[in-house]
Amino acid sequence: MTIQEYEDWFNSVEIPKGETMLFPGTTIVDPEKFLSVSIATLKASPDAKANAAIWHRLKVFKLLIESNL
Repeated sequence: MTIQEYEDWFNSVEIPKGETMLFPGTTIVDPEKFLSVSIATLKASPDAKANAAIWHRLKVFKLLIESNL
């Protein structure tokens, strides 16, 4: 998925409120802020090697939401 596709998808679903455990050792405290910061970072530099973890967390967060729909 592209960053625009992720942004469109997250805008089309209900985002969990409050803390959300992404995987052991990684908890998203504020999902809305997580998304806004992650998307802004990827828009600024989508191909930076340092952003690989952000792409992975967005993918996992999307899968988590899909599994609860």
